[in-house]
Amino acid sequence: MATRDGAAAIGRTDIGVVEAGRWADLVHIELADSAFVDPDDDAQLLSNLVWAGGSRLVRDVWVAGEQVLADREPTHVDRREATANLRASAARLHR
Repeated sequence: MATRDGAAAIGRTDIGVVEAGRWADLVHIELADSAFVDPDDDAQLLSNLVWAGGSRLVRDVWVAGEQVLADREPTHVDRREATANLRASAARLHR
């Protein structure tokens, strides 16, 4: 109701519902991790994610309906190339 009615309140028909043809930003979190002592405890879910889990638990991400992280790997960036470039830049700054 919050997303559907929020979208309606601002006159947007392309957001507010998770379905084909709509824009969405979604994050798929790995709840089987030990950071979640009781993954069924909704009251602790967000707290556990922020304080005990962090980004290492993110498996998949969609931005505006497009998947940008798939099974922990970027879909638009070559991770190895980006890491190599980062290390080269850091080495130049360290001189």
